Amino acid sequence: MDDQSKYYQDILVYMDDGVMALDMSGRIAMFNAAASRITGLCADDVVGKPFGMVFMMDMAENDDFVQVVLDAVEQKDVVHNQIVPFTRSDGTKFHLAVKATYLQDQSRERSSNGIIVVFSDISEIMRLREEENRLHQKLRNAFLDLETSNRDLNRSLTGKRIGRIILIASIVLLLALGAWFGYRKAGHRASGGPAASAPSASAEGIPAEKIVEVRTGPITSKVTLAGVVQPLRIINIVCPFDTTVVEKNFSYGQYVNEGDVLLKLGTADLLVAYRDARADYMAKLQEFETVKGWDSSHEVAQAKRALIKAKSSVENAKAKLADADLLMGKGIISRQEYDSLDEQYRNSLMEEKTAEEALAATLKKGGKVQADIAGLNLANAQAKLEELEAQLSRGTVRAPAAGVVLLPAAENDEAAKPLENGEKVARNAILLAIGNMDGITVKASLDEADLAQVRLGQKAVVTGDGFPGLALEGTLAEIAPQASKSQASGGGRGAAFDVTARVPRLDAAEQAQVRLGMSANVAVTIAEKPEALLLPFTAIRVFRGSRYVRRVDPKTGAAAEVMVRTGATTSDSVEILSGIGKGDRVVLY
Repeated sequence: MDDQSKYYQDILVYMDDGVMALDMSGRIAMFNAAASRITGLCADDVVGKPFGMVFMMDMAENDDFVQVVLDAVEQKDVVHNQIVPFTRSDGTKFHLAVKATYLQDQSRERSSNGIIVVFSDISEIMRLREEENRLHQKLRNAFLDLETSNRDLNRSLTGKRIGRIILIASIVLLLALGAWFGYRKAGHRASGGPAASAPSASAEGIPAEKIVEVRTGPITSKVTLAGVVQPLRIINIVCPFDTTVVEKNFSYGQYVNEGDVLLKLGTADLLVAYRDARADYMAKLQEFETVKGWDSSHEVAQAKRALIKAKSSVENAKAKLADADLLMGKGIISRQEYDSLDEQYRNSLMEEKTAEEALAATLKKGGKVQADIAGLNLANAQAKLEELEAQLSRGTVRAPAAGVVLLPAAENDEAAKPLENGEKVARNAILLAIGNMDGITVKASLDEADLAQVRLGQKAVVTGDGFPGLALEGTLAEIAPQASKSQASGGGRGAAFDVTARVPRLDAAEQAQVRLGMSANVAVTIAEKPEALLLPFTAIRVFRGSRYVRRVDPKTGAAAEVMVRTGATTSDSVEILSGIGKGDRVVLY
């Protein structure tokens, strides 16, 4: 081994971070001392063994750690950073900051590829953060209690007594603030930060190993969710009437084409109702046509003829009465004959009036109101007939689109039962569903803590144990507007929201591997920058809520603290948004 190789080997041996290297066959090629100390695995026991045997079989609880490595294999051009839980074989649990990178060396005659995984135990940092949050909450509660007490005292006390109490409350508040600031200072010291003092210039003569240069690199942040594969779109087929299944022509899970006959339903009772409706429609049609041509109907013509006859009788009786009046004046006829003709005349007048009233009543039967009523009755009869015709036409159930035949979704926590021949089905019940498998959707649950980071349209990559080697690219298509009841009522972890990732298109090979109901993981990319400015954590100092770095002046070589604004973090780096630029040199604290 030459001196340079021994130098690099010594660096790996004495590093505080665990380093593991995998060759392209998936075997562990290198496992340094820090990796053994952190994971509890002996390097001699794991070097040369397949990565999957060590971490996916012998230590099966560490799926998140394994997934970071697998992501590096699948997405070679991205550095994968993640904070994951880890469980040793002895049951000890803690958190690791993991960085996995795909390495490719083209500088030699024969290229060499591999995966380098760097990880460190950050359990203490996580514990300090949780403790800080807990103390913040405790201090906030103390403030609220103190404020409530002051309001009560202000209402009940007056004068000097109020002044004394306010003085006491102020002292308590100052003590609480002093304790809080003391804790903050202690927390910074415990985490390796400098003592809380005002930013000041640093002296020259800094060791070279303490100076780093601001570099650029890709940074990606993801939220990983677990869900279930479902069709791209589901079409429910509803029963058109109360019936019985006569013939079933499919199997659940079968692929069908648009127009294929799926079911034949019993229509005997429906045919009886249809015939009754048709007879009623024909009767209403006849009534409407009669009213519509009422002025020329037989009844109107008969009433008109009766009126004409009555008018003729009146004219005849009137003429006879006039002649009788003349004859009676000459003594030719008696008074009795005249009175008889007069009575006949009066009777004819009454018959004329009756005929006029009868004609008016007959004409009224065909008026506008009657015509409107007949038209409405006809329209109702026609609508009922058409509805029954439509229901009869749906007695043969055909596939509305190509897809896979599915059981309907469960209702009221009761799973749907498969249809069988002879089974009775109620109107509007869901018979079956057709799932469009041109693409897929994955429904998953998102914790409310991650809700603010996701939005519609973000890139989502779907993977699963049931379809290894596939990484299906899609987008986040739906975010529920309210929390899921089953998860929001769960203990301790807050509300959760249903989200849906959509992969719009699968090719034939992908459709052959992906099956409905398979479990799947959805990696939603919430931030991605190919050229982010990066610095190690140890180059950042936090003071009174602001962040500082010690920048080396390129002319004088002196270091002075500069305020910076930071962004996303990885397992070992912090993104710098402003304050310094690429190529600047910074002193580690």
